[in-house]
Amino acid sequence: QPHTSYPIMASQTLSRIHLSKSLTPLASRALSTSIENAISTSKSSSGNPKLTYYSAWFCPFAHRTTLALERHKGHVTYEWVEALGWEKRAKTKEEIATKHENWYHFKHPDLMKHNPLGMVPTIVDGSQNVITE
Repeated sequence: QPHTSYPIMASQTLSRIHLSKSLTPLASRALSTSIENAISTSKSSSGNPKLTYYSAWFCPFAHRTTLALERHKGHVTYEWVEALGWEKRAKTKEEIATKHENWYHFKHPDLMKHNPLGMVPTIVDGSQNVITE
């Protein structure tokens, strides 16, 4: 039985313990304790873990994460950050000569700080632990 009061984390704890049956009882307890510590250090004022969710509205991989976060909304608090997109910039001399459009793909600076590859979805907890696709 997992020793956590958060159902979303309890299922993850059970999965990890199930996958790590070769671990000693001490290692299994250490794994459960580390998960509980991660939860307690990332709690928001509501008592739920607080996450920052870097996403993109057009990304199918991020859609799966959005569905999971929404499904567990009562147990996790998150802030959505639209991290990828397009912006129009001033044309350079070369672009004026080629008559190309001046739209550029951008990635949010905080996304790049936490995930140098700039891939979404990326989730960051209150302790700055990063989860990527």
